[in-house]
Amino acid sequence: MLSKFNLNKKIIILLAVIILIGAMVSFLALFGYLPWLSGIFSGEKIVEEDINLITSAEAIEFAKPDALNWKPDAKLAQINAKGKMSLISGKNDSWILIFSSPSAENKGYEISVSNRQIVSKKEIVFRRQGADLPENGLIGDEEAIKKLREISGYESATVQSVELIPSADGKAWFYGIKTDKGVITLPAER
Repeated sequence: MLSKFNLNKKIIILLAVIILIGAMVSFLALFGYLPWLSGIFSGEKIVEEDINLITSAEAIEFAKPDALNWKPDAKLAQINAKGKMSLISGKNDSWILIFSSPSAENKGYEISVSNRQIVSKKEIVFRRQGADLPENGLIGDEEAIKKLREISGYESATVQSVELIPSADGKAWFYGIKTDKGVITLPAER
């Protein structure tokens, strides 16, 4: 009878330790101390970093030569993240870029970049004009997501998509970040 009691006591202690460790890990992940686990609790799709994930700036560099072959005066008009995204770095495995040109009215050139390769390019109907990128550059995707997290109510919002677009007059660039709590527009210039 005594050995049965000792066995039950050991099982109860073991279960209590497991529950305590699980609670501690959950708490740490929930408050961002374990970033590789935090997405599990917020519902975000976190992907381990790999060589195929690229930033929006890298996607622009991949696509720009083809856009300039389409029209020498082509300018970036829009870029959207598609596919798997790392919310640690803001990198993505797929991007869709649209360039426009003053010499091609109501037309755009859509280029899809996936896994560090251009997978498609085509002329499309597009009415918005592109703009020059700012001389001092754009903030990175990672910095835009960090700025989103600083906004009250968006600290734990699930990021669903990221878009980079110029203002209607072409003088400024903005990130549009779609989350489960709404869409936030943030200045993209440094």
